[in-house]
Amino acid sequence: MELKKYILAIYFGFLMHLIIAIWNGFFGSSPGADMDAAGLFGFAIDVSTDLEFEDFEIGYVPYINLLGIIFHYTIPSLFLGSLISCFAWLWSSHILIKILDLMGATSRAKFQAALINSLYPASILFTSVTLREPFQLLFLTLSVYSMIKIYKTGNPFRFINLIAYVFLMGVLHGAYLITGIAILAMSFILLAVKNNYKIPYAKIFFYTSFIALPFIYLITWTFSFSYDFSDGIVAAAVSYQDGALNDGEGARANYKSVTDFSGISGLLTFIFFGFVQYMFKPFVWDVASPLDIIVMLEGFLRFYLLWRVYKNFKNRSFGGDLSWIFVLLIFLLNEFIWSLGTINWGTAMRHHVPVFFCLLIVAFCVPGESRSLKFNKGHRASVDINITSKE
Repeated sequence: MELKKYILAIYFGFLMHLIIAIWNGFFGSSPGADMDAAGLFGFAIDVSTDLEFEDFEIGYVPYINLLGIIFHYTIPSLFLGSLISCFAWLWSSHILIKILDLMGATSRAKFQAALINSLYPASILFTSVTLREPFQLLFLTLSVYSMIKIYKTGNPFRFINLIAYVFLMGVLHGAYLITGIAILAMSFILLAVKNNYKIPYAKIFFYTSFIALPFIYLITWTFSFSYDFSDGIVAAAVSYQDGALNDGEGARANYKSVTDFSGISGLLTFIFFGFVQYMFKPFVWDVASPLDIIVMLEGFLRFYLLWRVYKNFKNRSFGGDLSWIFVLLIFLLNEFIWSLGTINWGTAMRHHVPVFFCLLIVAFCVPGESRSLKFNKGHRASVDINITSKE
């Protein structure tokens, strides 16, 4: 049986990840793995020694506790930690193809999406080392897959899987908790559309409450002291940015220098330009190093994929499938949340990684049958013209 091109693309990407893992594990820190990745590995080593766990809270703690358990019963190896991250990326890449299958994408589209996903520089660098990003990516991908499955099959019991995935990505960072709650809400909407707005709410509540309620309580409890939103999410973001600007004052990659604004118009301007800068900085005139060129090209790629989405929407290529709208909303929501607290394009490069697959889905999920339908219509029209002219 001939291997599909998109499978070859995925495993080429996996090979690239293995190279980075070997580099990081045996030959010194790979690019992007010299600070947080090394620090999290050190914390995991501490946990593995006597299995003394850090107190639970949203963030890096669940990751280092789990990695510490694995190190305790195997070997405390940086390469092993990196290898686990590589397999998380590999799993998420296969789920990406399954999502595109569900949405009727052609083999060519799946190959293009898989190739871009495999060659995406930030993904290669940050999902091959001991960081949370590969697992945020994995659980977000599984959540989106579950949402689309709910829509395609109309099966409400898939909410059990979805809640588990939302919990797992939510404990890794608050931004993914918010995104996960949004995915749950979107799934209910899609299920309502699928079932002509007739939903067995009682059954859903009965079967999911046993799982959902403990998760919600646990996350809410930790979220309450992990993040201070007493003055609102924007105020919390501004406070965080002020602290980051003070810590990294004068850093070359900063695209924000002040966070002062007044009035509603100032707030909206602050949010809008912050989002644009987060998505597309550095611009050509900001480039001052080889790494800046890579980050700039990633911004060009995001712009191209968004343009492709607009083109597909304009041409009505999505047909009656509504799931692509919600996948796009997940992408925009997650990027918007990160834009509120990010001040430089080096950090932004890392934050783009877990949700980038959503943009690939919407850019390449045009069903093959819609294209063939257009061709057939055009072909029939040309045949009719030829017959008429002969008559």
